[in-house]
Amino acid sequence: MKKPLYLHEMGKGLTVLADEPSVLVHMKGRALQWIPLGLIARVIVIGDVYIRKEALKLFMNNIIPVIFLDSSGRETTRIIPYRHRLSDHFSRQLMMLRDILKITDYKKMADSVRMRCQLEVIKELFKDGLFFTIKEVSEYNYQMLLKRFKPDLAEWMIVFRMVRNLFMIFIIEKILQANFYPHIGIIYGRRNYGLILDILHMLEAEIDMQTIMFFRSEDYKKGILVLKKDDKYSLSSIGIKKIIQRFEERSRYLSSVVEKIFERTLEFMGVSEI
Repeated sequence: MKKPLYLHEMGKGLTVLADEPSVLVHMKGRALQWIPLGLIARVIVIGDVYIRKEALKLFMNNIIPVIFLDSSGRETTRIIPYRHRLSDHFSRQLMMLRDILKITDYKKMADSVRMRCQLEVIKELFKDGLFFTIKEVSEYNYQMLLKRFKPDLAEWMIVFRMVRNLFMIFIIEKILQANFYPHIGIIYGRRNYGLILDILHMLEAEIDMQTIMFFRSEDYKKGILVLKKDDKYSLSSIGIKKIIQRFEERSRYLSSVVEKIFERTLEFMGVSEI
């Protein structure tokens, strides 16, 4: 089973080399590690990691997307494998973008998925409370409730960004696997990364939830997850590890949600299966 490859430098001089059909990961003071390309789903690089161009080429040739992040959660580079022929669903995605009825149905589906995710967050945050039995929530009311759980905005954003970027590369991987074209969405249209942004929009409440759980953890209260220097925040190595761990614990569930979104999208296109 393919798994994500996390490359977190942590001041230990991490280097990635090509050794087809594998990549070779070298960290100072540790034994060399060979990782077969067939076992890698996506690559997440955090910090100052040196990746030889030959290794990047292997990732691209094997349709493995790569994202580079810094310790404040910012994305510095995103590399999506190039296909020499257009994705299987490219023409259908274009046709759907020109059909007002299909656009309307898709947006209703997107709103439904987004609200269901928001309801799950509310029910988790207010367990055994008044909100547990609600069946729908407005965007405004959800955002007002969310404000109650946000710390300092700058501190919130470094965690939210990191979580969102883990979602971003996860969704890119799923889109490539399903042979969709990533730059044609419906909500975001033909904007770059349109379909990726569509799905991020639907799942945003899940990003909120994982961010909130970070700040509610005992480790955060101990002050070991977030660093502050000269009024600027960054994530500690432990903080980054905790974010990754929480995301991966939810990845199977998220895969099922994304697959259902793809299934509904194909129904709108008139296609029976991915």
